[in-house]
Amino acid sequence: MTGVDDALLPVGTIIAYAGAYSANLEEQGWLLCDGRAVDRAANAELWGAIGTAYGAPNDSQFNLPALAGMFLRGVAHGSDKDPSRADRVALRPGGNSGDSVGSLQPYGTAKPQSAFTAVIPKYDTSETKYDKGTAGRPYKWNGGSTTVEASGGDKETRPKNKYVYFIIKRSVRNVTGRVVQPPVGSVMPFAAPKNMDPAHWVLCDGKAVPTSGEFAALFAAIQFAHGQTNEGEMVLPDYCGQFLRGVSGSSGIDPDADGRTAPYSKGEDGKKGNSGNNVGSAQLDATGLPNPPFKTTFYHLPKDKAGDDGISGAIRYLVHGADVKTVTLTQDGGDDESRPYNLAIDWYIRAR
Repeated sequence: MTGVDDALLPVGTIIAYAGAYSANLEEQGWLLCDGRAVDRAANAELWGAIGTAYGAPNDSQFNLPALAGMFLRGVAHGSDKDPSRADRVALRPGGNSGDSVGSLQPYGTAKPQSAFTAVIPKYDTSETKYDKGTAGRPYKWNGGSTTVEASGGDKETRPKNKYVYFIIKRSVRNVTGRVVQPPVGSVMPFAAPKNMDPAHWVLCDGKAVPTSGEFAALFAAIQFAHGQTNEGEMVLPDYCGQFLRGVSGSSGIDPDADGRTAPYSKGEDGKKGNSGNNVGSAQLDATGLPNPPFKTTFYHLPKDKAGDDGISGAIRYLVHGADVKTVTLTQDGGDDESRPYNLAIDWYIRAR
């Protein structure tokens, strides 16, 4: 990954970046995946690689991938791992749709593998006997039901995640003529069970490292975005068990962007790392209402007057009032987290 063979990292490669995006990255040959339209002639190599997969506003421009607030998902290539692959839409006008690279899909909420259950509290009723007086005949159960839509839930369905910037390789060589390589601070998924290049890459496991010496270049790239110890050490990104999500910025794709938390819970105030709509911030999994929403059938309460069966002391039930009330349910079941289909890998960050 650090050699001079550019074929190992072709133009159009998308990688994550754990620091703040800067113009220096563009000078190194990387563009932010923010969906903007760029000139085809000025970006001929990238245009040749991705074409109009992500949209094209006219015959002289094409759109970059728009990954603000997004997660990445492998093209299904006809497999049932994405059951809604045929319904995927174009990211921008002129882009790919369906089971193709570049297509877009909103969140979905599936039925849990472990079913939800709910306990409905008793209706507000009391009992009385005919011979004790009821100020009118008691009521009996009758037929009929009402279907209601579910409410509540979170603003979206998502896995637990950390914010990164997604960047795309623009050309084989940068403005200085050097072969474009992953910049310090970039994050890659490694499929190997151990670090194959410890001279350049370190595991994203949240450990503390010095800000000088062998980690000076990494500190210049990511600063204290992921936390700082009391001794002034830099905390590496901790992506263990995490999904990576593009910084939402002004896209509005992440509806809870402003509520994201700092990643380093062990740190003192001011040293926990970035929070909110910033690189490095953390977010727990959530479950949003499906579209269309779940519906549940409730049977009607008693409303028809009971007939006089002539039995002294027979018990009937009275319903107190007819006002609509919100019933709080006791929930159980479900799964331990909300998550998409996934495979386990290790996240490594380029440190040197």
